[in-house]
Amino acid sequence: MIETLGQKVLFELEKRGVSQAFAAKQLGLTRQYVNKLGTKKTFSLQFLERLRDTLGIDFVDQADHKEAKIEAQPRNEVYNPEESGDIFTITMNLELKAKQANYARIPELITIIKSEALRLGITIK
Repeated sequence: MIETLGQKVLFELEKRGVSQAFAAKQLGLTRQYVNKLGTKKTFSLQFLERLRDTLGIDFVDQADHKEAKIEAQPRNEVYNPEESGDIFTITMNLELKAKQANYARIPELITIIKSEALRLGITIK
């Protein structure tokens, strides 16, 4: 019995003959992560849009719009480590989506992210 959105996603992959390994590669995720999708009840709009745009599986209308989550996983085309001694530089693209009423809060979010990164010993430019 299919109960969670994650189970629906996995069922749709199987129905279309798409392997979890192929889906993982196309989505820039690990196969293990794709395997665990069945346990997830909600997904961010960004993830569901990527699923739709990459694999043609559309559950965008079931996105959890309350889920305030930034998915910042490096994908092959944006992951570019440069080694300099014991320091690695990783360049990533980050897409933020917010309702217009929340646009003014984006600088606050950036400040929080930079502060948390510094606490962890990471510098963000």
